[in-house]
Amino acid sequence: MSLPTRRLGSFAPAVPARLVAVLLLLGSVLMTVSVPIDPPPTGEEPRGTIEAYAAEPERMDIAATLLHNGFLLFGLGLLLLGLLAPRGRGRTLALVGAVAACIGFADLSGAVLVDWMDSAAARITSVETAVQISEAAPLPGLITGWSVPQMIGSTLGLPLLLAGLARAGMTSWWLLAVPAASTAALMLVSGPLGVGMAFGANVVLAILLAHSLWTTGTSSERLSEPAAV
Repeated sequence: MSLPTRRLGSFAPAVPARLVAVLLLLGSVLMTVSVPIDPPPTGEEPRGTIEAYAAEPERMDIAATLLHNGFLLFGLGLLLLGLLAPRGRGRTLALVGAVAACIGFADLSGAVLVDWMDSAAARITSVETAVQISEAAPLPGLITGWSVPQMIGSTLGLPLLLAGLARAGMTSWWLLAVPAASTAALMLVSGPLGVGMAFGANVVLAILLAHSLWTTGTSSERLSEPAAV
């Protein structure tokens, strides 16, 4: 079903839908692939992770690189997805969610730098010293200016974006179940398995959205035709 051209947002025609599809797919896959490569913690956090990163810096390096770029590409894809929303109902909600999600995943992408720093600190000094440095780092500015926007944006941004797109008639409401499942996996399943399940849910969402985006190819098409989802 095509939406009337007059309802399109001013930015929408300039955003290639297939580019958005590629960004969402590539970003979610990179995040998920990083999980089995990342050295598993050897014990309680944060010591377990720092100790593992010090023991296997090569695996950590590959996993962190994949994760960093995965977060970045996925966040950019979500931002551009929000710009596809047509003028009218749901567009403001979609844009707010898109911006929040982009900021959240961008912050997550930057936070991956800690993995390299923890590994280097543990190898140059000791695991105990690296743990002390890690625990001393969170100052008020870091928490309020980075951690809080990261947490809010990465957890609430995507549902808001999908709700806005659904209200605009571009997607189905049931897609909101996917980010809910991702959050539930992080909360209920501990360790790499929970992270892998959460990232895997993002892959499922990316596939559903990408199929529709690639099929329509333009911002003027509904993203949730029965054949596409």
